[in-house]
Amino acid sequence: MAEGFNKGYALLIGVGESNYKPLSLPVTVKDTQAIYATLIDPDLCAYLDDKEHIRVLNNAKASRSTILDSLKWLKERAETDPEATVLVYYSGHGWVDKTDNAYYLLQHDVKPSKLAASALSAEVFTNALREIQAERLLVIIDSSHAAGMATSIAQAEAELFEEFEDFQRVAPSKGFIEALKEGKGRVVFTSCEGKQKSHWLKDNSMSVYTYHFLEALQGAGNKPGDTEVKVSNIMRHLGDTVPQTVLKERNAKQTPYFDMGSNDFVIAQIRGGKGLPNKGWKEVKPEATQKINQIAQVINQHGKFITTISEAHGIHIGDVIHGGFYQSGQDINFASPKSTGSNNQITVAGEGISLQANSISLEPLNKPIRNSVSFNSNDFQSIKVIQPEEKWELLQQKIPEFTEDCDELSDNFCFTAKRFLIAEFINTADHYILSLMEREHKFDIVFVNNYSIDLTITRVGVELIDAEMRPWSAGNPEPQEIPIVAEYAADIPYNAVESLPYIQFIDIENPLFLTPGSVFRYTFQINYEELLENAILIRFLLHTNSGFAYSSIIYIQS
Repeated sequence: MAEGFNKGYALLIGVGESNYKPLSLPVTVKDTQAIYATLIDPDLCAYLDDKEHIRVLNNAKASRSTILDSLKWLKERAETDPEATVLVYYSGHGWVDKTDNAYYLLQHDVKPSKLAASALSAEVFTNALREIQAERLLVIIDSSHAAGMATSIAQAEAELFEEFEDFQRVAPSKGFIEALKEGKGRVVFTSCEGKQKSHWLKDNSMSVYTYHFLEALQGAGNKPGDTEVKVSNIMRHLGDTVPQTVLKERNAKQTPYFDMGSNDFVIAQIRGGKGLPNKGWKEVKPEATQKINQIAQVINQHGKFITTISEAHGIHIGDVIHGGFYQSGQDINFASPKSTGSNNQITVAGEGISLQANSISLEPLNKPIRNSVSFNSNDFQSIKVIQPEEKWELLQQKIPEFTEDCDELSDNFCFTAKRFLIAEFINTADHYILSLMEREHKFDIVFVNNYSIDLTITRVGVELIDAEMRPWSAGNPEPQEIPIVAEYAADIPYNAVESLPYIQFIDIENPLFLTPGSVFRYTFQINYEELLENAILIRFLLHTNSGFAYSSIIYIQS
């Protein structure tokens, strides 16, 4: 068993953010990331954690072409490994065209104006699955989600289907299921039947179906002494628990559907091959529940499951929470002229930062993973708001004791957030609040590698921390004289406040390599829904080979 479940291959698709925002379903990302975490855990399902055995498609990666390419990858894996066991999991919207009863999966890049032509049709999806000649193939379709972008689900659905009047949200049709199970060794699960909805847990950490699926992968449907999870074990547990939980939490009906076109087969190991103890599931359930909660917590905090989180010491550096207050500790400093950076390669003198062109080093990923370092918000040398035409109010004085004019801060129509103090009461001088008229904020961000080791940046992100009014403070604008090398943008849905902190990542297609003292300057535009509260707290973060680097906290009042 030490070699793990090395014949297991999985493709996990969670559409998440859609190109067309009303179709976005952030919880589907949480679902697939939680399943991924459970599958690759050597003490649980023991799948091998590499791109030859498991792939996860979320958000922009859950495009039509990438889904089909990944199904082709599974076909090749099955041809290479005749003993392959294959799991395909899709979580996202599934709609039927009322004019011809054709069923469609709505992937990330679906076009609302050409929905039938751009969506992934059941026919195309099924044909791609037929090409996978595995002896054991489990397909799970969780495609009957309620609308995910409004406080009132009923209102959101009414608006959606008023716009798409020729379509209806339903679970996969019997015809689609029959087509999916054609061939040897096929089993098809769907999260519900007919016009039922696939419901989420009350804390929005994942769907009810996924939660009980994770229990089943840890042996909830097995007998004492069992060392492997079979398809029939999963069916038994989902069939018993999902309807009960949905009735209890949502006072609704959700009946999972199962169709076995083959004999039973093993889908994963139990507890890394150790199996269930003498008292069975009852004995290990508390441990399993804790494991699921830990996975959900990591995903909620980082936007995806981080496999090395238990080894990454000192990652959460910078702003910390003390007794309900956000405070950046010793980083509170408002002096203008100063020198920073490794070996004085970065100098702030007078009005701004002067950097030589050769201090910028951005190269493709080609270096080994390093040990973790303790990042500090000082590594983000500046975070400056870029002013759109006619859209910004002046910086406004908000502290009664402060009497100086603030014109010097508005000369360049920009705002640099170098140090922040977030607390209930502020007594010191030079504190300002930025009042914005629009809900589109573009930030100019400079990150400096202040360490003696090489860093590889693989993802950029933004974290929504809070959505309440709080006082704040910040430093002075400092014009930058280094080039912007990348631009990113993120949409934050207003229902993100239901499960804070909300983190959204953007994968960097070609990871960037920073030598010590080199600089990464980029822009990040944040768009958020009108129904967010009247102020939000955010911070930026970079995912590197040495952990997460967090900026200071930024307060935006709209």
